[in-house]
Order: sequence, then structure tokens, then C-alpha cells
Amino acid sequence: IRNFKVDNFNVYSDNYNVNKNVNISCSASNLGDADIDFVRAIFTIENDEGYKKTYEKPMNDDGSVSVDWIPEQIGKYKISIILKDYLGETEDINKVIEIKDDTYEYSFSATPSEFINLGESINLKAYENDALEYSFLAEKGNEVKTLRDFSKDNEFIWTPYESGKYDL
Repeated sequence: IRNFKVDNFNVYSDNYNVNKNVNISCSASNLGDADIDFVRAIFTIENDEGYKKTYEKPMNDDGSVSVDWIPEQIGKYKISIILKDYLGETEDINKVIEIKDDTYEYSFSATPSEFINLGESINLKAYENDALEYSFLAEKGNEVKTLRDFSKDNEFIWTPYESGKYDL
């Protein structure tokens, strides 16, 4: 069995978001008499929902290797590295990362957008990913009132029955 040693195992991304690059790298030492041309790095990325992706790459002459991965789903992922050649392999070294999706872009409209008279209605509309649910809130002073709880309907008509300034 080889005595390969993984010196550095790094997982790096600017923001760990869906559809953003994650760089996975390692460097190794104690390669001994191993022919670097035959040493391979096996990177495995998996989660509890059954996702599994494996990259197998040869080591560079300086004992380093890296791969780029672009996650397509949110969740926690275990990323593992094993170095091996025809005589053996290292123990599995792993790290756990969490991928998020902070890429939502949304907009909101209120029609009319300015002053209305007491008893008149205002149309509230949110523009966002269809898979989301929407909740509409009104804040007056320090009080926040739920106008409509979560629903897939992105539009709501509200008629205020108390005068005042509201943040919607």
C-alpha cells in the first residue's frame, strides 16, 4: 500500500451558489517511487438525495490536481478525494459544503403606487420564479400585518380600512 499523503485539500467558490463554479483541488507528497504519470486523483461529489458525480484526473508533475464543478441543485454535498496508482490508494478525505441559491431576482408592484382613499383597493403583485409561494405584508409604524399568507398566487387585492402610511 502506498504512503501517499494529501497535504492540502481545498474546496473553493466565491459564493457557493447554484450554477456557480466550485474549484476542488489537492496537492500530495510522499509519492516515493510512484511514477507520477500513473497517480490518479478521484474526486467524488455526493449528497443524500442520490446525486453522485466522480472525476478522475492524473496528478500534475508538481503533485497537484484540481477540477471545477458547477452545482445545479441546492443542498449539502460531501466532496471526497482519493489518490491511487496500481499499487494502492490513500484513505478517503472529505469535506462537506452547502450550496445555496441566492440568485433570485424579484420585483413588486402596487397599483396605484401612491395615495388612495380609505376604502379603495390596491392591487399588489410580485414577479418571481413560478415555483415559489408569495406572502403579502403591510407594515404601519412598528406593526406588521399579514395581508395574505403564503400561496402560489402572486397577486393580491387589498382594501385598507384604516388610514395611515403603509410599507408593503
